[in-house]
Amino acid sequence: MSASAVVEAQTAESEPPAENLAVPQRVDEVVWPPTGTSGSSTGGCDRPQWPAVKERSLTTAPGHGRRVMMIGDSLTREISLDDDGLPTSPAVRAALTAQGWTPTVVCWKGRTTEWASRQVAELDQLDLIPPRVVLAMGTNDLWVDDAPAAEFEEHARMLLTELATTRGGGDNAPHVYWVNLWIDTAMAKWNHEREPRDPDMAEYETYNDVLSRVCTQATNCELIDWHDAVESDASLPARIVEPDLDGVHMTMAGAKARAEVIVQSLR
Repeated sequence: MSASAVVEAQTAESEPPAENLAVPQRVDEVVWPPTGTSGSSTGGCDRPQWPAVKERSLTTAPGHGRRVMMIGDSLTREISLDDDGLPTSPAVRAALTAQGWTPTVVCWKGRTTEWASRQVAELDQLDLIPPRVVLAMGTNDLWVDDAPAAEFEEHARMLLTELATTRGGGDNAPHVYWVNLWIDTAMAKWNHEREPRDPDMAEYETYNDVLSRVCTQATNCELIDWHDAVESDASLPARIVEPDLDGVHMTMAGAKARAEVIVQSLR
């Protein structure tokens, strides 16, 4: 075998399985703003994009141009800024793109896990679910609905079951990554005392126990431990959440750190 043939063979072995990277045909049928939201564009991410990968040179980056969808709430909507201080895309979209992934971000503020299930069902009907899906849901199940952990667990299992049937189910179902929760409980307690109508966000760790359990028991779920990263990684920013707010919404540095943890977990 010639030297060039050896190089070509090694390159082929190192590349991921081929994926259909053309823009899906039914993108224009997506309802946006999504079902169950107001029409205000300030509430969510921009209309989801399904860009085509045109440059095979992206195979040199970790994502290899492969598709991934992220479904989330206002924490996913947190924006990043360009060098001139102007808002750009969500921090997670920018981080995914920088590592070679082809991301689609579906998010809206105040949304819950039950809402995510509806989005998955509608997108699957249009054949728009990619091979990898990142879920960043759960904060508003507690913050908005003040749902007991048992109710959150029921909705989390329903969402994973819904995803397991997409793309025809079975081996074709997407691999799911679920980002768990981290909340500055001292800041949340201050906010709770200031506005008693809000739930006690210190209960969020019970939700994390739920996510750990349901992901372990599911065949298609992998946990991204954002909580552990914040608690144990000294390299993360000292201030993850905005001061004097709710203990939930992040600073720009916090949003970027969370995005990096998510990106590093994908494979």
